Parts: sequence; structure tokens; C-alpha cells
Amino acid sequence: MTKINKISLKKLRNGAHSRLMDKIYKVCVANTYIAENCKAQLETLCKAKDAEIAAGAFVDERVITREINNTIALCKKYINILYYFAEYATLSADTAIVSAGNNVQTAIKNHRNSMRGQQENESGKIASLVVLMKGKLASDVTAVGADKVVADLAVANAKACDTLDKRDSLRAKRGFGTISTLRKQSDEAYMALRDVFIAHAILDGEANYADTLNEWNGIVRKLKFNISDDSDDANEQNQNGSDKQNHASDTGDKNGKDEHTELEPDNKPDGKHDDKPTELTPEPIPHNDNKEGETTTGGDNAGDQGLKPAQ
Repeated sequence: MTKINKISLKKLRNGAHSRLMDKIYKVCVANTYIAENCKAQLETLCKAKDAEIAAGAFVDERVITREINNTIALCKKYINILYYFAEYATLSADTAIVSAGNNVQTAIKNHRNSMRGQQENESGKIASLVVLMKGKLASDVTAVGADKVVADLAVANAKACDTLDKRDSLRAKRGFGTISTLRKQSDEAYMALRDVFIAHAILDGEANYADTLNEWNGIVRKLKFNISDDSDDANEQNQNGSDKQNHASDTGDKNGKDEHTELEPDNKPDGKHDDKPTELTPEPIPHNDNKEGETTTGGDNAGDQGLKPAQ
């Protein structure tokens, strides 16, 4: 039977979704029978998946953000080194160098107070500090011997700014809802190709489609395994777990006892039992061979031994 494994396309992440579309397209194009019989559907899928990839579906934004964080952390190290240069200068016997060190320290302290926040804010404040050190306080920086530190700080912050621009450009290119819109178009093209593929495989015979069908199903199975997207099995397991919990809750009574240990309805609350046999065995009664109405005597006073009339 010609069948293509199902997969929940909506649950795929952007990168996995684009790779699936790209792989299926390449597998189908490689088969001359499919390339000819499904030409229109393949062209539609090709355009949709290329547009999706071009919109940045393969780009992992976290990599860029991590690079920005590392660069800003490097800038902060340079600022700390610059501060230590200025602090060392304040120990000089030359009052001019001491004044220069104090000026640089004061500038760094003022900028540190406003440097916390988003990456854009931090990078902007660092850029302002660099301008100050290269402009108004250039002579003070030279006096404390930190020209090389300021130059390295400027280079590192410029890299951070470039990376921020790269990320902003990526976000602008994607736009709000762009990826979701393109994914929907790819999904429609994928489903159309699948339906026409199966129809031709049934009408023309599976001989010319079997290898491609196996590859297609293999790609889907591997992807489902990697992302744990076998929703049918997951739902079944969740349902079974819920049924077990409900069963466990129903079988216990409100007092925490098992309902199967309760007395049967034909057991009277005073402890006496009817003549009917019950499933529960009553407590054993002392053996008594006397006739009904007689008492068992073990001495002058039967009551002293706690004996009762026989039942």
C-alpha cells in the first residue's frame, strides 16, 4: 500500500521545517518519473522553501546574541583595565598624573552607573565612553599610559555594534509573521506534492516510486524520532497515565480505605449477623454444645469469667 508517514508540520521548529522541505524536494527531483509527473507541485514547493530559507529560517539568532554578549563582556574587561591604570596613576608623585588618573576614574564611574541594561544600551554607553577618552580626556589617558587600552576598547565595541546591526537586520528581514506565512505556503506545497505523488504511484504502479517513497518515509521517521514528535504515541501514553490516576482515585473511599474491605450490606451495624451466609467470615464464636437457652458454667459465677449466653 502506498503511504507516506504523517508528521505534524506545525510542531517543527523553523530550521527543522526548512530542512524537511529541502530534503523532500531534492529526493523527488532526483526521480525522473516524479520530476515529470509532479513538475508543477515541485516548482511550487521549490519557490516556497527557497523563500522560507531566504527569510532566515536557518539562522539561529541565539548564536548572534551570544557573540554580542561575549564582545560586550570583553569591552567591560578593557574598561576595568583602564580603571586600574588610572588608579595606579593616582599613586604617582606627579600631581598632574594624579589629576589625570582621578579624571579617568571619575569618567568610568559615571558611565558604569548608566551602563546596565539591554545590549544596545550597554554598547551605546561604551561608545560614548570611548569618544570621551579619545576626545576631552585624551591627554589624561596618555598621562596614565592607557592609549593602547582605549584603542582596543574602541575596536571591541565597534565589533559589538556591527553584530547588533546584523541581528537587527535579520529581525527586520524576517518581519512580524513573515516566517509563519512562508511556512504555511511551504506546508500547502508539501501536502499538494504528497497527494499527487501518491495518486501517480497508485495509477502508474509503485515500481518507479518505491525507492523515493522509502527515502521520503525514512526522512520523516528520522525527523520524528529526533524531535520526539510522535504525537499519537504521546497522546496514548498521556491518556493511559490519566486513566490510571482516575482509577486509583476511584477505588479508594473518602477515608482512605479500600472499598473492598467494607462490610457487605447484609451485615448489621450492631455486629450481629443474619442466618444467610455472607462472603465475609464472622469472628469465631466459642464452641458450645449446650442447648439453646442454657448457660455455660465454669464455676459458681459464670459472669465472673466473662462468659455470655450461647448464640
